[in-house]
Amino acid sequence: MISRRKFLTIGGATLLAPSLLQGCISKQSAKLPESAWQALARELGTNGSGTLVLPSAPSYSSLALPRNISYAHIRPQAVAVCTSSRNVQSAIKWAAAHGISPVPRSAAGHSYAGYSTTTGLSLDMAPLNRVKFLGASPTTGDELVKIGAGARLGVVSNKLAERGLLLPIGRCATVGVAGLTLGGGFGFNSRKFGMTCDSLVETEIVVASGERLVCNERENADLFWATRGGNGGTFGVNTSFTFKTQRSMENISVYRLRWELPLKNKEAVAKVWGALQTAAADAPNDFSLRIGLDYTPNGTIQIEGLGQYRGELAPLKEILTPALSTLPNYQYIRTLDFASAGRYLGSLGAPNAFYCKSAFTDNDFNDSAMNTAINWLEELPSTTKSGSLTFFRWGGAIEDTAPQATAFVHRKAQYVLEGTVCWRPGDEKSVIDNSRAWLQEGFDKRLTNEFNGYAFQNFIDRNLQNWETAYYGENYSRLSQVKSKHDPANLFNNAQSIRPA
Repeated sequence: MISRRKFLTIGGATLLAPSLLQGCISKQSAKLPESAWQALARELGTNGSGTLVLPSAPSYSSLALPRNISYAHIRPQAVAVCTSSRNVQSAIKWAAAHGISPVPRSAAGHSYAGYSTTTGLSLDMAPLNRVKFLGASPTTGDELVKIGAGARLGVVSNKLAERGLLLPIGRCATVGVAGLTLGGGFGFNSRKFGMTCDSLVETEIVVASGERLVCNERENADLFWATRGGNGGTFGVNTSFTFKTQRSMENISVYRLRWELPLKNKEAVAKVWGALQTAAADAPNDFSLRIGLDYTPNGTIQIEGLGQYRGELAPLKEILTPALSTLPNYQYIRTLDFASAGRYLGSLGAPNAFYCKSAFTDNDFNDSAMNTAINWLEELPSTTKSGSLTFFRWGGAIEDTAPQATAFVHRKAQYVLEGTVCWRPGDEKSVIDNSRAWLQEGFDKRLTNEFNGYAFQNFIDRNLQNWETAYYGENYSRLSQVKSKHDPANLFNNAQSIRPA
């Protein structure tokens, strides 16, 4: 992992210049005098054991570094390390009184677009990471778990697995449960059990007034609806999430198939890609698939099929027959205990410099679409570190919830697609500009006919046009009304947060 201090010295100011990025922040927060910050520090100490970290403190660098280091130049004036809901309330009241933007950071700052950092006050939620098992719901019988907003997915998954439980959450261990849930959230168990937000039964949120609200189907139901897919940084700061859990299986079958092919051998690339799509086409909801197409400017593409099957090896191998017939360079197909399977399928997501776009497709890519995508991949700028296309099989239980039942509208799709381009710290502006332009070209022109017009808010993109419709569809109007009720002055804001009606 590259430290923030080291990053700031690589390549001079080239990567850090705000001109490299479009619309980096919604607005600059006013600089405040030291006396104001001292008052907040006292307030945090009075209302718990919270602390205020200023840029001169040794811990500031790690607390301020975002996951996407393209936004490392956006530096908070201070970081409020919150150890209780009272700390969060104090910080929000103080921020509102001083006209400064409070931005929560639930875990490692994983917002792709840098929205978990700010030029104002950063709220570090990491200490609020308790995982508390509440027992069975008296009304539904579901086993409930209450999770602090600062908890990370890897820890949550392990604690659940110890009790034979699971949630349909993502594979990246360092992602926070808050950001994942608020954007919808999905993982390898979502085709069986739905989106992460579909398992949410209650959340606590501190709104702009500083009041802490309990939100569920009975209390503050409008805000509860909005927080299930309406994204973070809009309605307030969530401090905890209560979920209904599912019973895990004792064992899970996992697989990883990998091919390395010359990209110029387009027929072979399309054959493998198509075989993976064929394998998933009629597979049951117990089957999940992630197709990764990773390319570097060396002429070789790596194709990977990764996923799980909630069952034995024999039916999994039968499902994978079309892909296995293309003779992968590497294959791992095993039955593992549930906890080990989760760790095998997981990832860490270390800080990196990247740009990401997303889209949904209602159909498999046909031969023509695959050929277009392969030709586009071949045009990856030679100076770019890497480019990739990743397809996550959608459907199953995700479709069981109506698009308007929660704020998360993306219920009908075949795949969600993520495109990513990476560059190196210290790369010149031209390298970064060309890399970003390549990805824009692919999604906005070359492949756009394959998409259904929507995009995934968990893979948020600062450059997305008509983002209100792309992320929220017909739900945006209702979200805007909820915003007007709970944050009419727009205290919580970024370039793509919900606006008051």
